[in-house]
Amino acid sequence: MGLISELSGVPGASAGLPAAWERACTGEGVPLPPTSTNYFDAVRDSTSKFIGGDDQALVKVNTSKVQQYVDELDAAKFDKYVKHVNSWSRSLPLVFDNQAQNLNLIAILDLLQIGSGFRHELHGAVNRGASDTINFGCMSMHISQTPLDARGLQALTLGDISRNFGIPLLGKERPMSEGNTAVMISEASELRPLAEIILGILQDTGRRLEQSGFASFADFIIKTCTEKPTAANLVQKLVTAFPSLRDAASIGGQHVYLFKKAQLIAYDICQKFGKEDSMFDFPDIGDMTLFADNVVPAVVQHHGLIDPCSSIRAKVASGQELTLQETTAMRAASIVAAQLVVDCANSPGSGFKAGAISVNQATLDNFWWYEGKEPELRSIQRLQTMFKKPFHTKTRALLRSSSCRHLIQESKELFPAAWEQAEQAENNSTEGDGANAEGPMPDKLQAAKFTSHIGDRGEIFYNEAGDPLWLKVEAVAGGAAMLVPTVYTLWRFPMLLPVLWTTSLVIPKLIGGADLMVPGLLIPREGLPDLKKGALVAICCPGNAAAQAVGVLNLDTQGLNSVAGAKGKAVLITHTYMDHLWGSGNKQPLPTIEFANAADLVHIGDDSDESNNSNNEHDWDGVEQKPGDDKPSASAALEPTTDEGPSNLTDSVVDAVAPDEMDELLMNSLRQIMATVLDDAHAAELLPINASTIYSTYMVPNAPRGRELDIKKSSHKKLAKFLKAAEKHGLIKLKDIRGELHIKSFNWAHKDMAEFTPYVIGSAKKEKLNDGEASRLVAVPGQHGSELDMIRVIELLKPSSALAPLFDDVNAQTDTGYFSRQQTRTVLEDYIKGRRLVDAQNPRMVKLDHRLCDGLLTKEEYSKLSSYPRDKLQARLQERMTLYTQVVLPGGPTPVKIGNPPCAEIVCEKKMGSKAITRVSGLEPYGIDPSSLAKELRTACASSTTVDAIPGKKNAQMVLVQGHHIVTLTKLLEQHRLPARLISVVDKSGRAKAKKVVNN
Repeated sequence: MGLISELSGVPGASAGLPAAWERACTGEGVPLPPTSTNYFDAVRDSTSKFIGGDDQALVKVNTSKVQQYVDELDAAKFDKYVKHVNSWSRSLPLVFDNQAQNLNLIAILDLLQIGSGFRHELHGAVNRGASDTINFGCMSMHISQTPLDARGLQALTLGDISRNFGIPLLGKERPMSEGNTAVMISEASELRPLAEIILGILQDTGRRLEQSGFASFADFIIKTCTEKPTAANLVQKLVTAFPSLRDAASIGGQHVYLFKKAQLIAYDICQKFGKEDSMFDFPDIGDMTLFADNVVPAVVQHHGLIDPCSSIRAKVASGQELTLQETTAMRAASIVAAQLVVDCANSPGSGFKAGAISVNQATLDNFWWYEGKEPELRSIQRLQTMFKKPFHTKTRALLRSSSCRHLIQESKELFPAAWEQAEQAENNSTEGDGANAEGPMPDKLQAAKFTSHIGDRGEIFYNEAGDPLWLKVEAVAGGAAMLVPTVYTLWRFPMLLPVLWTTSLVIPKLIGGADLMVPGLLIPREGLPDLKKGALVAICCPGNAAAQAVGVLNLDTQGLNSVAGAKGKAVLITHTYMDHLWGSGNKQPLPTIEFANAADLVHIGDDSDESNNSNNEHDWDGVEQKPGDDKPSASAALEPTTDEGPSNLTDSVVDAVAPDEMDELLMNSLRQIMATVLDDAHAAELLPINASTIYSTYMVPNAPRGRELDIKKSSHKKLAKFLKAAEKHGLIKLKDIRGELHIKSFNWAHKDMAEFTPYVIGSAKKEKLNDGEASRLVAVPGQHGSELDMIRVIELLKPSSALAPLFDDVNAQTDTGYFSRQQTRTVLEDYIKGRRLVDAQNPRMVKLDHRLCDGLLTKEEYSKLSSYPRDKLQARLQERMTLYTQVVLPGGPTPVKIGNPPCAEIVCEKKMGSKAITRVSGLEPYGIDPSSLAKELRTACASSTTVDAIPGKKNAQMVLVQGHHIVTLTKLLEQHRLPARLISVVDKSGRAKAKKVVNN
């Protein structure tokens, strides 16, 4: 979690960035350093003077910790992190016409490094953080060819910012008047202020560039560096020219200079272009100071190099906004601490042995920034739960009998099922065992009032042994007191609270202070219990009914049948196993509590994921309910968080088969292919073979006649586990190649092979298919005609009203009014020849007459150009015409529609841990049946598949398959005759840097 958003404590419903942070970013009322001053020295001197002042007690620098930190600093790790940041910093996956265009976009990106205070709102609305939102918006403007020169920046509108950055301007709708729902009005989005800030910065920058005679931001930087190619000169010119880069504050008469964004621009330009162009190879790049953004100061504090005062810590804990002075103190102290680390690491007597990269404030910033992205540091900084930190209590006192009786009565009214369980246990207990049947609320309790580190107040009730059993929390439900059981009570009475499920990979995050997000839920086959927002729930993991967290539901569960694409917090965590409240008791380890009436849990794991990660734990599908059960039990089925509605799992309807029988079928299928298609004479050249290829290409087609293999119905549940069992048996040897499981060799000399007699498989799987059968294998359901033809897209162009006179002059007409690209080229050539517009001295050039000027030139070009290259004129003509397309399916053409046809979109994304899911949508326009495709995917990928409706789209469905299967899914769509240009691929799985590929 970024420092500024935490230090300022910006609440989720805040208007945006803290006012202090905004003032600090614009240097309101702060005079600039003298022009003769080196601005890097100005930052060092001002921050050192401010932090070292006698009256400054907000943040102290722990000088005693510097030497220890330097001694423990790992040079290899330092080099690795800095190189990693430098290698991809501002390396944009875009195509630029020239260096200046690339430079211009990088400068604008750094100019807009704001918005950390909106981080929570952005994640909730667009599922991106502040930095990703800025990167997304700037790249979107470049791709959409939005002019980003001085005039283009001034011409931007709030709508342009909203569209490109994905920032919603409108929020919830409400009736115009109470009780009148006929007229609804929309409230402003809580992210609208961010869009306004971005627009203001860009427009102001464009206006100042034009007033100073610069065509663009890049033009300003190039001319500045031409005059004097140093980082200090560039930073000084940037800060002087643009107020949005004046990152400074005036505190108690002291001027504190930080200049984060201006330094970041200079640093990124040097890293990107310094090796190619000496003008940007700044010799003083090592003199820069720490950028002190919204991440680095938190890392510096984590290492103990700075120590905020108790008031700052209290504000952080309670979610209050810091003052300008407090914000500045945190950033300034980080810069001072960084300089001490640099001096210590580079001193002659230092024990630190530098690696390939020297230690200066700029490289140290990169190192700390990347270190701040590590999961360990992220979890340390998230202080959300009530008992994540030590809490303060008053002295425990024995509770009066009347108060105990009142609590017992209250607990009976709130949790009757638990008391019925206790009474039943008491009736079943033998003489002398009555102690085991004690109710959820003992009749003798000790009580102590508490105040948590985030300011919540209440009362804790302990039993005679000193274990905390219950809380009475005042702040959990909007100020109303709520009786909350601790994990100690829930371990004795597992069914006391409704249970929500999550994966074991999420639990450490909850213990670390995070709330349970909606995508982290596991959905039972019967659906979630019908609960209202504000209800208390217990959080458990599949395989163990022992609660690991307790919290308050943040939404209504009715209708929540899927978490795919869902956002926001599901449960606000109050207390967890291993927090300080648990630690105030006997610190009992997490018990294992069996499910009541539970069958074996069934995995639908990521067996043939192209990454073949067999260590995923969060792939539970379900627990089958025993016949006669009227209500879902604690053993309710669980589906993976990345799947949609469980009722649509295509592999849920499979012939009943015992797990041991399926185990034998799988093993016999493996022996069959070893004895026939992959024998000693044919397999050598194919090895090593990918695990999923073995299963889908060889084992599935070679199952016994009339039998179908299904790894999920075996005891192994996952393909990787089956193959490891086969390796342990001695039939094969496995090898991990770049994270993918492969079969390295077969053991044809195994005794099983000597005793095995190959069986007869279905003849359709062995015989050569005739032409008709082959065509049916790739036929798209519901289509007719020439079934082996690919789906085609015909592009048609239509002249605009400005171009109509040009077409009329050469009498260019078609029956439909549309022109192909070739016809369009012919029209222009006929016009040029008929008007004799070819330049006699240079046949490449075309003289421009009034029709060409009116139809093809901009207003600025109209008075400047008299001729234009012929090839560019052809391209411009086609750009100015309206594009229409017609999709030709095997059954016949579809109607002509404006614009490009919709693409079938393949998206692969990571949900939790290392689990990935691939989904495809947009199949219906091309006659591809989602259910049929899901069935084919199940076999091809050896993974579970789901078909579910797309929210907000009528009669539209998407297919989901567990694992990273972009390649397999793309090939399968091409087999359905869908050309590559109609397939859009977005990979968010993290296997590589998230990217979008649209095939052309």
